[in-house]
Amino acid sequence: MRKLLSRLVCFAFVIFLCTPVCASSQTLLLGVKVAGQTATSFTNQFVPDVLDENRYTFGPMAEIRLSNRFSIEVDALYKSKLNYTNTVFGAVPGTSHLQLFTETHDVTARSWEIPVIIKWHPLNHSIRPYVGGGYSSRHVSGTTHISGGVDGFAGIPPSTFDFETDEGALVSPWTNGIIADAGVTFRAGIFRFQPEVRYTLWQSSPFNVEMRNSSIQILLGIALGKKPKVTH
Repeated sequence: MRKLLSRLVCFAFVIFLCTPVCASSQTLLLGVKVAGQTATSFTNQFVPDVLDENRYTFGPMAEIRLSNRFSIEVDALYKSKLNYTNTVFGAVPGTSHLQLFTETHDVTARSWEIPVIIKWHPLNHSIRPYVGGGYSSRHVSGTTHISGGVDGFAGIPPSTFDFETDEGALVSPWTNGIIADAGVTFRAGIFRFQPEVRYTLWQSSPFNVEMRNSSIQILLGIALGKKPKVTH
């Protein structure tokens, strides 16, 4: 799966870099981006017993200027921890007597986000504000450690279970979302700095529990880029 994901990321960047643009207006930016979430990934309706989540992502970014007003950006943002532990209690279904069980899900997960954003720059100055919109794909992978026990009843001894699976709590490895963002690009020599705010509306949760369907991130991009000289 990691090989497949890395190939998809490389393919997205190849397609991005091969986008035909006018040489007189082209600016290519290559760099890195760091993002921090303003809230955890889970909602108040589902609060895990234990949550171990990195609320920041980081990874490479590339942006190409299509015209004086428009550009397109592709990122690949990695989150190293999206872990949680949750324990449920209940009755064993399909039995004629009340037999209780305890089941703990210990989820270890990580994610990649691959957003593609079209930006509009209303001002063509060294300090350039922008607004943008686009689409993001998120891939979550990991394992679920499931353990617990069933109470004994009427001479039947109690039983326990303990196993690990690549599926378990993870039901949708790929999820998608719609993006809206705003920020500013300013220049310092060959460096470009891009502070921005990004909102993503996710269409579904990757887990079998509810996650927050909206995410607000504060990002900072640092890139290298130089506009080619115009030839007449």
